Amino acid sequence: RITAVLPEDGEYKVEMHDVLYKGPNPGTYRLKIGSFQFVDLVYPMGVQQGQTTSLRFLSSSNDGNADANGTLVGQNGLNLPSESSLSGSRPLIHTSANPEYVETDADGIQDAGTAPLAINGILSARGEVDEFKVAVKPGSKLRLDTYSQRAGAPVDGIITVIAEKGQNLGTNDDRGALPDPGLDVTVPGDATFITVRMEDRTKNGGPINVYRINIEDISAGSFALTAKADRLQIPAGGSQTIEIGVARQGYNGPIDLSVTGLPEAVSLSGSQIPAGDSNGVLTLTAPADCDVNSTFQIIGTSAAENTNVRAVAVIGDNPQFRAQPWVRQRIGISATTHIPIQAQLAQATDQLNGFKGTFIPVAVKVSRTEGTAGKIRFTSRTSQAMPKKTVKQNNKDVQVDDPDRALRLAENSVIEANVNEHTVNVWVPADLGVRNWSFVVVAELLSADEKSVVATASTMAFTLNPADALSMKLTSEATLEAKAGVGETGMLSGTITRSEGFTKPVQVTLRGLPGEYPAPVVEVPADQTEFKLEVRFPENAPPKKLENIQLVAQSDSDLKPEVKISSNITNVTINVVAGEKAEEKNE
Repeated sequence: RITAVLPEDGEYKVEMHDVLYKGPNPGTYRLKIGSFQFVDLVYPMGVQQGQTTSLRFLSSSNDGNADANGTLVGQNGLNLPSESSLSGSRPLIHTSANPEYVETDADGIQDAGTAPLAINGILSARGEVDEFKVAVKPGSKLRLDTYSQRAGAPVDGIITVIAEKGQNLGTNDDRGALPDPGLDVTVPGDATFITVRMEDRTKNGGPINVYRINIEDISAGSFALTAKADRLQIPAGGSQTIEIGVARQGYNGPIDLSVTGLPEAVSLSGSQIPAGDSNGVLTLTAPADCDVNSTFQIIGTSAAENTNVRAVAVIGDNPQFRAQPWVRQRIGISATTHIPIQAQLAQATDQLNGFKGTFIPVAVKVSRTEGTAGKIRFTSRTSQAMPKKTVKQNNKDVQVDDPDRALRLAENSVIEANVNEHTVNVWVPADLGVRNWSFVVVAELLSADEKSVVATASTMAFTLNPADALSMKLTSEATLEAKAGVGETGMLSGTITRSEGFTKPVQVTLRGLPGEYPAPVVEVPADQTEFKLEVRFPENAPPKKLENIQLVAQSDSDLKPEVKISSNITNVTINVVAGEKAEEKNE
């Protein structure tokens, strides 16, 4: 930007060129010329959520100010007074749930408060060093992140953290590829406060040399959220779903999801990501009379006891976000009557129960606006990350998706234009963990050639809680003697318990046997519960003590015969001894 006072009316020449006079690559630009107003920086740069704070304009064409009410969280562009002559990017502000301390004019070390918090200051004079006392929890792990150059302030900052007894816990100039300093420190077990020191490496100082130091407690770990769509269109009176990816960094507890920027009439389902999960599905439902065309934020908050970890979901990266980084935290939303289809569960529920290794039928109703034709395809979204398996490709081990172990629809079924209700089968993998999983059925309106999706709608998210279909109890001793050949041999006896509604026959067998010991199998018919498994091996099987052999009951799954439903496992020990030869027995 160039600011100039033109001495007289007339024609002036403006020249634009690359600093190295390079050719186009691609060489496009936009140049504004006129009498414009601008605001590059504000002070303080941080606002506590829910509080109204007056921000003073810095590096600005005027000495005004603006109020920030702390409605949105994270990093946002400040809403400036509406003037047609404003030009340039809006100044960045940070909204946090934690206190925002603002430096005073007092000399010496200032008492900033208790971590977690943020400190806002200005290195206003050349050679100035600012110091702040921060109360901390002994033994806690803290992350300090400075924001200054990234906002456009001319500060080449150095941050130093000093413990209560004077130990230097760390100093940093630039953190990684960032131009601003930051570091992680562990507070000594006998320290109740730290001193945070901020200075400029070049001793530079001035009225626009602002900075903000965010101090958070990462003792419980942290996480980052990614929204897998940048916009949602919700049918008025219907639902739409957005997937949320989780990158966990030490925090493995449940995460509660909430939103800001939406009317209270918009309801949420699937709003908790269970402990350990790396994927979530959040469904938004708008009433028929809802009128919303705006942007909103998705906020994740740790739900484990004695934790206070928060993160704002961001959308995928894009070069345009370099000038307006807050756009990554905004998701566009529109509730409209123009979406041609809606989907809902035929029987409203927020939880389904079923057995691992089986199909759960779910009836879905769809409605179309007048004149809407076209087939509808059903797919699903779940809180389970797609399982992987290793296969050989060109003599190399390659990780690929494993749909047999994925919670999903058994098939992506398609209905004709005149069908308004359809039952889909939810495949519950045989090895799925016994806990709550979020599930959404998505309806996709197909184009006339069935090659593209015209519109989508989803049911509300519901919870699926899988149960074990069968269990096994060994009633005989877990150590036995088995013959290699003919003759009296050992038996494993026990009982099978089938869950109510599961009526398939069961096979009891052994796993983990070496290759020369074929696994015996006995089938337990659907109307029986007791089993006796004779353990016998071929006469050429060598005598040996076989330990940690797994006794298991299994049954065919609904998906395909080679995918088995398994019971609990009981380890047994088998002493293999030589039996009689078949010809000797006959003699």
